[in-house]
Amino acid sequence: MRAIGLLLSSGRVQISTNVHDPLTVPLGEVVERVRALAEPLGARPLEAELVGLIPAAALVDYPEDVPIRGFDPDRHVIERRLAALG
Repeated sequence: MRAIGLLLSSGRVQISTNVHDPLTVPLGEVVERVRALAEPLGARPLEAELVGLIPAAALVDYPEDVPIRGFDPDRHVIERRLAALG
């Protein structure tokens, strides 16, 4: 996984990551790592964003307090997209 932090004009910081193997590093682990790094700075993750598709298993144990902006399981979960085609 690669990550970079970007200071936005709103004063928020955006952490942008590329998760190459979401089954090995599920999204919940990514969020919890960001949470652990942000906490000593008095910050916390507010929301996430998903670009593309993700396997359902990568969402297991995803924290409920960090919503994924615009997330629609029927559009973003690979298994559901494939089932809709069949």
